[in-house]
Amino acid sequence: MTDLLDLRAGPLSLGFNATDGFIRYLSYGSHEFLRGVYAAVRDRNWGTVPPRIKLLSQSVKADSFAVAFETVCEQGDIHFVWQGAITGHADGRIHYRFKGEAQSTFLSNRIGFCVLHPPALAGRECVVESVSGECTQGKFPEAIAPHQPFLNLRAITHKVCPGVSIEVRMLGDTFEMEDQRNWTDASYKTYCTPLALPFPATINKGAIIEQQIVITAQVAPEGRRKIASPGIQKRRRAHVYLTPGDRPFTLPAIGTVWNGSSTLQPAEWSELAALRLSHLRLDVRFSRPDWHAEFITGVKASKHLGTALEIVLHVSDGAEREVGELIDALKALHPRPAVARWIVLHQNERCCTGQWLKGVAPFIRKARLGGLIGSGTDAYFTEFNRGRPPAEGMDFGCYSINPQVHAFDDRSLTETLAMQGVTVQNASALIAGKPIAVTPVSLRPRFNPNATAGDSSTPAGELPADVDSRQATAFGAVWTLGSLKSLGEAGALSATYYNALGWTGLMEHPHGNSAPARFPSQPGALFPLFHVLAWAGLHRGATGLSCQSSHPLVSEALVVKTNEGFEALLGNYTDEPRMVTLKLPTDSTRILTQILDFSKSPNASSMTDCLDQIPWEQHLAKQGQLTLTLPAHALARCGW
Repeated sequence: MTDLLDLRAGPLSLGFNATDGFIRYLSYGSHEFLRGVYAAVRDRNWGTVPPRIKLLSQSVKADSFAVAFETVCEQGDIHFVWQGAITGHADGRIHYRFKGEAQSTFLSNRIGFCVLHPPALAGRECVVESVSGECTQGKFPEAIAPHQPFLNLRAITHKVCPGVSIEVRMLGDTFEMEDQRNWTDASYKTYCTPLALPFPATINKGAIIEQQIVITAQVAPEGRRKIASPGIQKRRRAHVYLTPGDRPFTLPAIGTVWNGSSTLQPAEWSELAALRLSHLRLDVRFSRPDWHAEFITGVKASKHLGTALEIVLHVSDGAEREVGELIDALKALHPRPAVARWIVLHQNERCCTGQWLKGVAPFIRKARLGGLIGSGTDAYFTEFNRGRPPAEGMDFGCYSINPQVHAFDDRSLTETLAMQGVTVQNASALIAGKPIAVTPVSLRPRFNPNATAGDSSTPAGELPADVDSRQATAFGAVWTLGSLKSLGEAGALSATYYNALGWTGLMEHPHGNSAPARFPSQPGALFPLFHVLAWAGLHRGATGLSCQSSHPLVSEALVVKTNEGFEALLGNYTDEPRMVTLKLPTDSTRILTQILDFSKSPNASSMTDCLDQIPWEQHLAKQGQLTLTLPAHALARCGW
């Protein structure tokens, strides 16, 4: 996580990331008014071409700055080079200029600026100015908007605090806004080039694209008196306080997707069984000729692991016949496997329409095989939100989550965590308050539901599109903790995490790694995130307590009740040591801790190497508080 350069433009503070040209956390005093501004080159499938940035000049003063850089975006047939210049003025103006030239001819869905307003603005009023100059009153959506709340934009202004408003003016193209919370991004994104225009568009070699973003602080005298900014750099490094509350919730049922075979060795089955998972997700794709054999393999795995099944039915128009065949196969098994949930999806629909659930649910219920019956989408909450599946006939709704539809850096991934819970609450409201199963959660998109062309093969020397090397890192572990906390506190029914095995899984394949230089791991190694789910397995079905963080982009904690008292798992999202204070919700003065620093054993060969063999340390809490220094991307297990 590259540190941000702390900059000021009069009363405004912000951070600049020299690795991607992103300006972040734009604030007036302690009030964040923009989450960020950046420019991107998108390919014909909405993929973002990775930028290579060369810093050209930098001048930083106490109340102003000027930064200039060159960015090369090159991937496949795309070659685009743009110059960026960002200036901040003492009077509270920030000017971001973009000028680029295509070095090749290629297809693109979008090139240019994106402006991100923070999710805390939900329900707040704003003034929107159209391209024609007409101004109207509006509001940032409170419930997640399925479609663009504002179109044909030239500028948007909102009040930050009494006496202070911020205008963001966008020049060089027509802009519109989408609610990025649909994809768990923590922002409302105003982007260039309306979606109503045909895409992908041909960008001819030599084409010039120029845009500008102008940010202006409009400060009345009473606003000037209120400013008291500690600066974003100091806030990022501030002491973190974690305060458990009194709002209880039940930990969601936790599972994984079965993607292995039944030929694992006893030791490997033992490791997976130690997770104490509630369920194993089996995808039954009836269009595959070998679906029956794949299903039986998954059933055998569930018996080895002692889990129930989450059976995902990817039906065709012959849904009733297909489901009937599966039910016959299940009835022939002795003993019959336990089924926690049935999920009905149609292979050709982004969000399953009610006719398929209505058609097959009676067959499932009549078979008396157990399990709740639900439906929704195999894609993102976006498709659930736009498809609005009917609540009638379903016990629960479902959709998948990943944090990398739009951005890929550690900070952006951390920002998505709080939004996961927001999607659960919104989804439940759409289906008359029924519960939500999030299935599955992955670090990278498993597929692209919005592609305009088939996915290309993996370029030589790169990881497949669905693989993120952070799967095997300490950051992957602390991100998983944040996801469990967010989904649990939002009341999710269940959460299905990752695949069981391999580069997108909980542990490396026992037979080795074909590309250790690209994905560092050892045969059979347990990834750090395995141990987060193992901790959750120890508390399967437990009651959790809400917990508030003073700096939720730095550290969070998941708190549960135990037979002995309470236990918490704390995480440090950042790549530097952080001072964290846990405020105890009881009068207890003695607390036990384990520090899980995965930098010391990133590829633990067994669960006991990480959890059971770490000694507990006893502390004396002072005034009901325990203060710890968490290493970079480390976890702390605390009991009292």
